[in-house]
Amino acid sequence: MLFIMKNLLFTPEFLFSFFYILSFVLTSAVILIIGLKRKYDLKSLLLTMTTISLFSVVGSRLMTIPISEWIHLFNSNLSFEYNGRSALGALIFGLLVLLISQGVFQFKKPIIDLYAWVAPIGLGLQKIGCFFMGCCYGKFSDTFWSVNYPKGTQAHFNHWSSNYIESDALSSVSVHPVQLYELIFLFLISFIVFKSIKFWKKNGSVMLFSIFLFTIFRFLIEFIRDPASSQFNESYIMGIRSLQWIILLVGLVIGSLLIFYEKSKIREIFHYQAGNRKIEMYILYILTISFAMYTFHELLSKYEFVVLIAKLVPTVLIVGYTVYENKLSRKYQFISTCILLTPLLLISQSIPSNSTDVKKYKRIDIGASLGSFQNEVLSNPQAGECGTTYTHEMYEYKYSMGGIGYSQITKKGNSTTTWGVNLHGGNNKEINLTNNTEKSTFIYGVNPYVSFEDKWVGAGVGVHVGNLRWIPSDSDKDKSFADGTKSSSISPEYYLRFGRPHILDIKFAYGFNFPSPFPSQMRAVSLGTGFGIRENYRFRYGVIWEPNAKFIAAEGLINQNLGLSATYIFNTEEYYNQPVDSKTRFVLGLNYRFDFK
Repeated sequence: MLFIMKNLLFTPEFLFSFFYILSFVLTSAVILIIGLKRKYDLKSLLLTMTTISLFSVVGSRLMTIPISEWIHLFNSNLSFEYNGRSALGALIFGLLVLLISQGVFQFKKPIIDLYAWVAPIGLGLQKIGCFFMGCCYGKFSDTFWSVNYPKGTQAHFNHWSSNYIESDALSSVSVHPVQLYELIFLFLISFIVFKSIKFWKKNGSVMLFSIFLFTIFRFLIEFIRDPASSQFNESYIMGIRSLQWIILLVGLVIGSLLIFYEKSKIREIFHYQAGNRKIEMYILYILTISFAMYTFHELLSKYEFVVLIAKLVPTVLIVGYTVYENKLSRKYQFISTCILLTPLLLISQSIPSNSTDVKKYKRIDIGASLGSFQNEVLSNPQAGECGTTYTHEMYEYKYSMGGIGYSQITKKGNSTTTWGVNLHGGNNKEINLTNNTEKSTFIYGVNPYVSFEDKWVGAGVGVHVGNLRWIPSDSDKDKSFADGTKSSSISPEYYLRFGRPHILDIKFAYGFNFPSPFPSQMRAVSLGTGFGIRENYRFRYGVIWEPNAKFIAAEGLINQNLGLSATYIFNTEEYYNQPVDSKTRFVLGLNYRFDFK
């Protein structure tokens, strides 16, 4: 089965990348949701998550490199070809910066106890990718659940080089699926730690307990892991690998420390200090992390870099927004803005490059658009004593849309032509807050389109056909509406772009919002940049009408095949000159590129 998989759409390399990034995304989502419920400061939370992700990756790579080569490695600009990763390295470096972040940001409820049960889930998900790749494999096994790895994998090569199989063998010897054992036990550790949270009296004990369980588990699992699959030395003491003795010793020390810490009268490790953190501290922290990303960027894969950008860039924007929101002096705002541009420039120069000379390829997109907002609709014009009067009705909209698209992209010189079609559908719920009525409508449509992009200009046209509904604009107030949306069975779309996309451009779009511009993203104007990167990485900031809102959008490639995009919309509508409680909206997209020519 695994041999056939190398020739399918979902190759082992793709599956490894997918589960690797899924582990970061899922654990980050859990940390973010619980952190916000605990009322953690969003800036502090995002910076902590970025720091831990960065140094967990760096630690996982450095731990596989002999310490004697570290100095030579840095003198060579980290350009060595080291592809191994170590969960122990990720744990050590990640825990170290987690402790530092807790001390810097002073979370009221220590975030370290939250990572104690969330981190094992992330490590477990990564093991699924390791299973498909064939790394970290087990010793020989004749059980019915044992696995064989195809040519091109580490297991097959090591078995061939050790003369266990012939050179023309299609698969390796059957081995233990150690990665799946690790998946089960890591999830079990997460469950046990989560259930034991209330048992421990002091903060920090939950993390100590989690590390203790992890070290004991690693000591035991190494008995059935093939030493040839490890980057660590294979020296033995009393028939047991030196690495296992070290892990066991660390585990016993951690276990003893946990018992002593819980029973002693020693004060708790972490203490909360009330008070707002100064904005200068956040700017300094952002600069430090940005320089660290730049320093270690050669150790990061593209999908690891995308994960880090997805956390750091929003933090930079939030801090920048805070600078202007606090109404500080113009001079302070200007200096702060210039400083906050530095991380973006460093990031743009650090993204790993694997560009190829591709002239044509195909692409599949899937996406979702979710959110809620409020809007005032003016309609039903009537003659009044002082002129025309209108019916004012306040609506709340709750919608969820999904879509899938297929396109073909052709490149010729500096120009790119795209032909495609999208299918979209979802529910829109309109709640009339004025007369306390509500109505739900299923929106759907098919959307063929074509676009042309050149060095300085870009344009696209398309059409939507189906059951379409969108928010009326101010120019529609001379019409009459039975509810809070306009409806039609057909609607055109188009966009125009001017400028250099990788430097700075301006774009006006009517429609052209995947997966669907309905019901609330019909018209938008935005500024975009690629921070000097030629293609595939873009950031945009702009304004949406109907209702009025600002948004930020970003897109990038994880690897040559897989791309991500995200849009966050800040609702800014007002009712009688007062901000309304309009929550927010966001769009997420995933694209897969294939059939390169």
